[in-house]
Amino acid sequence: ALMLDLQLLALQSDLTRVISFMISKEQSARPYPQIGVPEAHHPLSHHNDVPALIAHMSKINRYHTELFARYLAKLRATPDDRYLSDMSRRIFRAGLKYSLVDGKWPAFEEAFLGFAPQRVVAMSDDELEALLEDKRLIRHWGKLKSVRANAAAMAQVAEQKGGMGAYLADWPR
Repeated sequence: ALMLDLQLLALQSDLTRVISFMISKEQSARPYPQIGVPEAHHPLSHHNDVPALIAHMSKINRYHTELFARYLAKLRATPDDRYLSDMSRRIFRAGLKYSLVDGKWPAFEEAFLGFAPQRVVAMSDDELEALLEDKRLIRHWGKLKSVRANAAAMAQVAEQKGGMGAYLADWPR
């Protein structure tokens, strides 16, 4: 559970954009006392049709499946405004010192209406152009416009899939 939580934090804090994670090495000697299974996964895979060993193997598989389901539930529960904020922050960080962007981020949250996709989509060109004068922000026209464009794409995903979190959690369907 901890490693899956760390993955989410790594994605959210932009420590990484790609994750590959093996829940357990196929020949792991790790037991599962937290779920009442003293044996390791690999030896249990050689159960020889012994019902008690099959039951323990099933318990481990169910445990791993439940961990992954909780991970997907956390992805699904993340609101679209947080996905848009995270995406936008990464765009504004491109080519700049992260600490510079991070220090200005509260002003971005305010300027882009909390990054609520429907609200950002509704921002007019005049409202976006006014942000070019806001000294609290990074005033890059292309990056400022990208927030609205990404909000529009995210709103479309929300309409079709029920939200960005649902889209990610249900991928590749």
